[in-house]
Amino acid sequence: PAPTPAPTPTPSPQPNTTATPTATPSATPFPPPSVPSTPEEPTPTPTPTPTDTVVPTPTFTLGPVFGDRLSTLWRFRSTSGSSFNGGFFQQFGLYLFDLVGV
Repeated sequence: PAPTPAPTPTPSPQPNTTATPTATPSATPFPPPSVPSTPEEPTPTPTPTPTDTVVPTPTFTLGPVFGDRLSTLWRFRSTSGSSFNGGFFQQFGLYLFDLVGV
């Protein structure tokens, strides 16, 4: 009985081979859209560079209320900066504490 199932899978691969060539022409239209996608990628690449420079700007543009807290936060940040070295993350954390009223 064991040799009987062996010949059964043999005809199965044949129809699979027929389906493979059908997929090949379908894949042909896919490469063209990939080509125009490549020029789009370089556009967002320069965007992150200015974003870094803009990060500190909005912090000061928050308003007079936040500006007052920011000055206090800045003094606190310069003191704790040596222990944390967290940069933006540390500033954000201190800002949360400042808003809470600590």
